[in-house]
Amino acid sequence: MVVVFVAFGIVGFRQFMDVTGTQVRSFEDFWRLATEVIWKGGEPLAGRVKFTFWHVTFFAWFCNMAMHVGMSDLSVFRFARKSWYGIASASGMC
Repeated sequence: MVVVFVAFGIVGFRQFMDVTGTQVRSFEDFWRLATEVIWKGGEPLAGRVKFTFWHVTFFAWFCNMAMHVGMSDLSVFRFARKSWYGIASASGMC
């Protein structure tokens, strides 16, 4: 999964450079681009709050937490005496 995130980050950054017409030749160029364009963001819509880093972080955390809470039955069946007990979680018997 880490490789997938890194690969898509590189692809997305490359597309960003193509759309904006910027060139990144060094880490200083990347850092300047990140602070002036990427992390700055655009203006919010009228009457809306501008999303910050913390908005995105907590939204991602909430989405991740919802997925893990839904998988709580997997934690219980991990300690089952027989492996086929896990079928009960898929069939709705628990």
